[in-house]
Amino acid sequence: MSTNRLSGMLCLVLLMMLPSASSAGPNVLAAKVVAGCNGTQPTLTVLLNSTTYGFYKGSLYYHFDPPSPGSKPGTAGNPVVLEIPSSFAVNSEHRVQISTSSQSVGGSSSSEYDFLVPSCAEAAKG
Repeated sequence: MSTNRLSGMLCLVLLMMLPSASSAGPNVLAAKVVAGCNGTQPTLTVLLNSTTYGFYKGSLYYHFDPPSPGSKPGTAGNPVVLEIPSSFAVNSEHRVQISTSSQSVGGSSSSEYDFLVPSCAEAAKG
């Protein structure tokens, strides 16, 4: 077999092994993102799109103010309730992004969803 033909076959095999757009997972989408309180702890409830949850389940990472590193929630489910970082001031605006990677680059990512940090001290009194 000639070297050119062998190289061509090797290239073809390598191309077949690479993921294609049709084999990629669905877009990462949230159906709803709502800030709230769990006692005095500000929380963010993320309801994933049913297709997103059906495909990725608990393998997603949540990034507050991307490009920060993401973290997985302690429990997998839909919706996911995340604790808003204590360093975020009450009534300040922030963003959350959902991705398939713990890093801010690589993998599939959702759009950024804006939220306002609630005042939970007042909610806990009421």
